[in-house]
Amino acid sequence: MAEHAVLPGARTFLLAVTFAFCARAETPRRPTPVPSSSATAAPAPQPAPPSPFGASNTGSTDEGARSRARTLYDQGAQAYNDSRYSQAAEYFLDAHRAYPMPQLLFNVAKSYDKLGAQSSALSYYREYLRQLANAPDASDVGIRVREIETMLAQRGVQQLSVITEPARALVAIDGTPVGVTPFTGETWPGDHRLTVTLDGHKELTTIITVNAARAQDFLYTLERSPAPNTEPLGATKAKSRAPPHVSTVTWLVLGTGTLALGTTLVAEMAQKNATGLTRTGAFFGGVGLTASLLGGLLLHLDLYEPDTTPTQKRRALAASLSGRF
Repeated sequence: MAEHAVLPGARTFLLAVTFAFCARAETPRRPTPVPSSSATAAPAPQPAPPSPFGASNTGSTDEGARSRARTLYDQGAQAYNDSRYSQAAEYFLDAHRAYPMPQLLFNVAKSYDKLGAQSSALSYYREYLRQLANAPDASDVGIRVREIETMLAQRGVQQLSVITEPARALVAIDGTPVGVTPFTGETWPGDHRLTVTLDGHKELTTIITVNAARAQDFLYTLERSPAPNTEPLGATKAKSRAPPHVSTVTWLVLGTGTLALGTTLVAEMAQKNATGLTRTGAFFGGVGLTASLLGGLLLHLDLYEPDTTPTQKRRALAASLSGRF
């Protein structure tokens, strides 16, 4: 007779996290029913609780977190029984932050549901089922989820969640930033342009279709961006290009010019009494001068680089000289 005073799933409300704060050998406390002016709700049968406490929960840090969460849970349970649902939701959320457990999310959802904040309740009901799909009350919670989804559909909107790996990515719908992932909100049914951005990752842009009757999850794994090039401007170009080098032909032409001019000088010194250049001196002088001019031109072409400084050119010429002689 009294069960009509409790919404579907309320039987497990205060029981939901009790097992987490009790020793394994202890029997979980029965849920405290919501006060009713007409009758007292009958205790619900105990669900088979999971065992979230393994070897990693025996350390002093985890024990301290569990103790803080238990205190917050007790405060939330008291606030819920006193019909202070907004405060109850905050206590349960703080308890979840101190020691995350899916059952605490169910309690948050129940508090918002009692408060009349159905959108927030739906968000936490869905997150509860997302984290604990095999919950003993999953069927009852699913029924309540369908009821709230129908209420939203009647308003012309529907709930959606955007979840990314990694999290904390900026979400924009139709060009308007709406939050960071994991993000849950409401919009009208139909097609929308979804943009997800995160530093160090490629921007994701896609078209999503929001169902008019059911809330949806949109899950994405963000791809990392290529590592930026940290080399100085022009370093890659300089690295791929061979250093300036004087060719063998250039050295031969310059050598020929030098030798011809030297021959001219020797020939003229041997003709002490001659006036003007001798035919031999003129010939070798012309050859030497021509070869020297041509060698100079070839040397310029060998050492010409738009990005090479004069100092680099001198070093290249010195290196070529040391390699030739």
